[in-house]
Amino acid sequence: QQTLYSALCDAAEIFGRRRRLLEDVKQIEYSYNDLLKMALMLGRQIERISRPGEKVGLLLPNLVPTIGLIFGLSARQRVPAMLNYSAGTDAMQAACTAAEIRTVVTSRAFVEQAKLGDKLAGLDGVQLIFLEDVCAQIGLADKLWLIGYAIHFPRWFELPTSPEEAAVVLFTSGSEGKPKGVVLPHRAILANIAQIRSVIDFSVDD
Repeated sequence: QQTLYSALCDAAEIFGRRRRLLEDVKQIEYSYNDLLKMALMLGRQIERISRPGEKVGLLLPNLVPTIGLIFGLSARQRVPAMLNYSAGTDAMQAACTAAEIRTVVTSRAFVEQAKLGDKLAGLDGVQLIFLEDVCAQIGLADKLWLIGYAIHFPRWFELPTSPEEAAVVLFTSGSEGKPKGVVLPHRAILANIAQIRSVIDFSVDD
């Protein structure tokens, strides 16, 4: 009966919150606790500008905060839809239309570095939310909520969610036409993890 978020909470309890878990291209190491903090805070912020069940587009680099946002959105019954930034404006517009995405979360630094400004300017009917602005709006009440309550009881952050519900939306490349949305439930992704573990002997030490 696990979801992606509950599986993260389970792992943090089993292996310890302080265990270092992730390192991205910035070569910063993050623990389970760090990832939970990102999930809690970013999920709380984006929840305020979205609705339960809504598909929220993510146009972000492969960094740990992006992972935190995916967990945080799914915990609050929002479905992260992973947009392909290497696709053109038409492909991204088609993906947003197919998945009924009205909000896209991105980053000014990423848009500038990847030179996506022109592509994003061509999107119609989509509101762009920049992570820099989201982080700037985190106030004292949010910080007190995180350190005084949420991080101590992270499971209570998750809204009731079935493993059969959508966890994430991926998109095909669109090489044979418009990109097609692939909706993956929590159960399917966790089943993939179990399948990989059956053939590869990896652990938290890897």
